[in-house]
Amino acid sequence: MISTAGRLLQKVHDSADLAPREIAHALGVDAAEIVACRTGLSALPLEAQMRLAALVATRAPAHARGATRLYEQARAALRVHSDSSVRHDSYPRVRFR
Repeated sequence: MISTAGRLLQKVHDSADLAPREIAHALGVDAAEIVACRTGLSALPLEAQMRLAALVATRAPAHARGATRLYEQARAALRVHSDSSVRHDSYPRVRFR
């Protein structure tokens, strides 16, 4: 299954002049990771996804909507993984009326 980042990479690869090597350099990852994400073999780290969203928004503005979606998804995932978001694990014993 291809992730949101992978779909965005496919769209950018098909329509913009951004080579995988250039994207990898801008994100600070290996070019093989970019290709693996684009083909659905692996996912990019969350920080790299946020950098990808910023890169796409500036270099391929036609895909800004998808970049914004990716940025917000990665930001939400980071918040959940860092335990900075409030989660409710139990049901209150008192019933609300």
